[in-house]
Amino acid sequence: MDDKYIAILGGLVGSSFTIVVTKVFEYYQTSQLHKLSLKKELFIRKLNVFEKTVSYLTIAHTSITNMAVLLKTAMNENVTFTDEQSKDIFDRLQKNIDQVYQVTQDMAGSIDLYIDLKHDHKEVEDTQRFWELLGTINQLAHDVNFGYDLLKTATTEDDYRKMEIAIDLNEKALAKKVENLVDFSNSMRHKYLSMTSLLREELKSYE
Repeated sequence: MDDKYIAILGGLVGSSFTIVVTKVFEYYQTSQLHKLSLKKELFIRKLNVFEKTVSYLTIAHTSITNMAVLLKTAMNENVTFTDEQSKDIFDRLQKNIDQVYQVTQDMAGSIDLYIDLKHDHKEVEDTQRFWELLGTINQLAHDVNFGYDLLKTATTEDDYRKMEIAIDLNEKALAKKVENLVDFSNSMRHKYLSMTSLLREELKSYE
């Protein structure tokens, strides 16, 4: 074969090989960019979940702290409240409990998404403990309120005294559980704040 044709053929083969290599590289580069984009999108979703959870926990923690303040007011030994005043305090406490329940329903959806992404059983345990404490508090608050309603029906001094003792025991148990929940919700909030800060820093690597 003529050297001229060999050179032309060699040039064509070389050009074709260059084009193929370039296309393969472009495909690989596009594929990597697509994967990186998906990872970034997933990462941003995680960050959004943490930010929402912190927001929900902050609202819940405020209501829980209000519960503790109301209980300290109701159980202040230096202040005497009538039964009606005490009932009013515990009615307001019940409203705070209801608000926390409402907020934690939104928080549940947020944390469920987080668990789907991270499969972190520790977070499941924490949220379960949170709701268990809240459920116990709700039951104790209901019992206290019911006790104050029963006081109105007492027909003897002895009955009245027994009801007061039952209410006092429930109030003390309630105060302890609320303090536990205050500490626990504050711990959860700080943990999510720290993790959110770390995620924000890590997000910079995708920029």
